[in-house]
Amino acid sequence: YFVVTFFNTALVGAAIMRLEGKDPTVGDGLRIAFSKIQNIILWSLVGATIGLILNALSRRSKNNLLASIAVGLIGASWSIASFLVIPVMVAENHGPFSSLKRSVEIIKNKWGTAIVGPAGISFVFFIAIIFSIIFAIILSMALPQLFFLFATLAILAIAALSILSSALKGIFTAAVYVYVAKGTQAQGFDSQLLENAVR
Repeated sequence: YFVVTFFNTALVGAAIMRLEGKDPTVGDGLRIAFSKIQNIILWSLVGATIGLILNALSRRSKNNLLASIAVGLIGASWSIASFLVIPVMVAENHGPFSSLKRSVEIIKNKWGTAIVGPAGISFVFFIAIIFSIIFAIILSMALPQLFFLFATLAILAIAALSILSSALKGIFTAAVYVYVAKGTQAQGFDSQLLENAVR
């Protein structure tokens, strides 16, 4: 969880610089992440703990429809509340808890309670992953002697798509933050797209 948070922070930091018209390098992103290392560690502990609790609740409630719905709503609420935590930590230099509070404040003040943008990105990449798997199965059936090659390529494609999806969500989150918190339209993003990101 720490590794994911660290590199998300580096990505969001570089994205915010780029969206403000600067020309960041990979080193700039890593420097930003290293400068926030204490907050990243604390946020990783918080996020991992919440994740473990939600996982445990999900396993316990899988035979109870109402409990499953309740756990799903709690998980969705957590995702919404923490949506802008990393951009806030990067740009406003808050600690993890005050970043969470600020994230909730921004979302409540500007929009409603459902994040649309990242869900759309996830859906597009989910479809791409499904097509990759189907394509690999078809090729394996046509050329069974190359099954392991096609399986390996499918795994690599899924990994690449997952990384790209995560990167795009980080960039999109940075763009939403710049648009909302700073009142400036991020370069390369349509204002209507950002306005409709969260409803």
